[in-house]
Amino acid sequence: MKRAFLIPVAVVATALAAGDAAVVWYFKGLREKEQEAETQRVRSSVAGHLLRHVEGVRLFARQTEGEDAERHRMRAEALSAVFPALVGTAHAGTDGKTIASAAIGGFPAGTADMAAGSPAYRAALSGSVAVDDPHPAPNGDSVVAVWVPSQGGAVAGVFRMDRLMEEAMDAATGRGSPFVLRDSRGREVVSRGDAAGATLEVPIGLPGLSWTVRSRDPERARDRTVALLWSIVVLSAALWAGFTLARHRAVRDLEALGQRAHKLAELADVERRERGRLITLLDSLDDGVVLAGPDGKWLTSNMAGIRLLGATPAFVRADGSPYPAEELALARATANGVKLSQEDCWLRKDGTLIPLSIVAAPLVDEEKRVTGAVGIYRDVSRQRAWEELVRSRDFAMTAKTRLSAELEEAKSEEEMVKRLTAQLENVLQPLGVHVFLRKPGSGRLRAERASTGSKSPLEAEAPVVADNSICPVMESGEPLDPRQSKDRVQPCLGRISPGGVMCAPLLIGEKIEGTVHLELTTTDPDPERVELAFELIREAAGSIGSRRFLEVQQQAARRDPLTGLFNRRHFDEVSRIMMVQAKRYHHPLAVLMLDIDHFKLFNDRHGHDAGDVVLREFAISLMKTARQSDVMVRYGGEEFAVLLPETGLPQARIAAERILESTRAIRLPIPGLEHGQVTVSIGVAAFPEHGDSPEAVVKAADRALYSAKGSGRNRVVTANESGVPGTA
Repeated sequence: MKRAFLIPVAVVATALAAGDAAVVWYFKGLREKEQEAETQRVRSSVAGHLLRHVEGVRLFARQTEGEDAERHRMRAEALSAVFPALVGTAHAGTDGKTIASAAIGGFPAGTADMAAGSPAYRAALSGSVAVDDPHPAPNGDSVVAVWVPSQGGAVAGVFRMDRLMEEAMDAATGRGSPFVLRDSRGREVVSRGDAAGATLEVPIGLPGLSWTVRSRDPERARDRTVALLWSIVVLSAALWAGFTLARHRAVRDLEALGQRAHKLAELADVERRERGRLITLLDSLDDGVVLAGPDGKWLTSNMAGIRLLGATPAFVRADGSPYPAEELALARATANGVKLSQEDCWLRKDGTLIPLSIVAAPLVDEEKRVTGAVGIYRDVSRQRAWEELVRSRDFAMTAKTRLSAELEEAKSEEEMVKRLTAQLENVLQPLGVHVFLRKPGSGRLRAERASTGSKSPLEAEAPVVADNSICPVMESGEPLDPRQSKDRVQPCLGRISPGGVMCAPLLIGEKIEGTVHLELTTTDPDPERVELAFELIREAAGSIGSRRFLEVQQQAARRDPLTGLFNRRHFDEVSRIMMVQAKRYHHPLAVLMLDIDHFKLFNDRHGHDAGDVVLREFAISLMKTARQSDVMVRYGGEEFAVLLPETGLPQARIAAERILESTRAIRLPIPGLEHGQVTVSIGVAAFPEHGDSPEAVVKAADRALYSAKGSGRNRVVTANESGVPGTA
């Protein structure tokens, strides 16, 4: 009897142990897979959240290149509206010094630039995106710096570590879930909730760093553990019940019925908990989630959907016309059984139109029949506004970059004015553009105009302004800004504009050298476009000023400052060009070499000031005898040279005699030395008679000059008369 009892007990115990081991092994493997999947999901979600902030800093760096500190601060504040965790930005040069920075949200001003010199900053200088390990800010909070390369250095975005990680973990695991963050050096930087509840290890890979987040296990894993325990209990109870029922058939049915009732109660409890979690999750979303039946009509919605859409939403098109119900995303997803998105739908609410982004997907049962649809509605007003801001700033940057390149390529001031006019037309589409510009050496303001292609009653001829006092901008230096004044009266043109009036001074150096006058189509133009137009005008004025300064410098490099004649450097350059042309077209070219007689003796007797007067008066006399094509040069000291293109040797001698007579008639503005004090000796040579290079002809003319000085001065001697051989 005892043996008969022990054998079944041993068999049942063995089966029970084997069954429990199999269940434990199965649930252990399932739990490990779920933990691995949850780790990957949390890692991808958190890393994606952090990398979106990195991309935001990269975009910010591209937009702030070359901008001043104020524009840097304004762009940083705009970026903080998209990334609330942002507390500061900084633009550091390659030497580690801060070029521009901004503190946001009440953080100390030093927060943004205290990480310059860090490994991430050095990595950014080499062209890589890098993130520093978290470090304390001056106010005690923990912050992290994201560094991206930029022109002339690197740009950093500094984020509050606690807020950044809370946003990332809320998106990954739900609001309020506990977590602990360790940085690359193993320090616990940020934590929330009971750290004991954070048991899931999640590695987070960042550029140059490796962080670890401890988060709570997925709810399903804990449910699996409960299910494992209950499965073991149920299996053990079932096996033991089977054994007991085999021995006690009378109570077997009763025990089985009790176990089944207990299991059904547990399943019902699990269903209630899961439904509660689903409702809580949906209500925690910022997007509206709507569930529709098989006919496309709404059944229920989460709290965000009720707040956004209301009880009876009015969907319209962009022009305000009603949207047909059968064309809405939920109706089409239900009718067609496919997932789709919709971007052209607007919600009329409180008298305004709110742009929506909609994603709808069908719900199907086990037999693949459509039982309804679920739709996610999102208010994209802020996204559209941000996109419009980015487009506007991209347009402004493109216009300024293009104008800068075109001004650099322009060959003259007239071409620069045309390029400026074209860009202003592209920015504001005005009825007309007048550029009043004072030419160097002139006191008049002439309006240069380019056609706008508009059908406006503007006169064909550009007006000329001779009196600066009729232009209030020229008189005061203050621009006429259509954003501040709606006046349509145009003093410079003497009429009333059909729209607004904009006028800006052309400030070249420290002087107002002109104005840019625009007749607009409206009295209420886009403020950002108006500001861009002012910036383009200021840039064009700077380019015109730079060109004028360069021309003055180039002119000074070719002129003798005392006499105003060209210098020897210019003579050498022009003589080579003229000789090439003379050879190519077989034309003559003559050279006169001149030397003022007894100039050193005059200097010694009357002083260098009197000598300077002689040089200036001789230069004036020389210029009186010149043709427009002749080149008059102060060759050095009291020696001068004249290039005579298209002139043979006989004509060159006539020109030299004319210079000789003009010199004898010079009247010096020096008391007692008025008449007969200045004479000149002249040597004449020509191509091709005396050489086929500038050096040879000049050398021949120089020898003729010395012959003239040696034979008594105050005379003209040609190279043939002086015994200089020709080349023929």
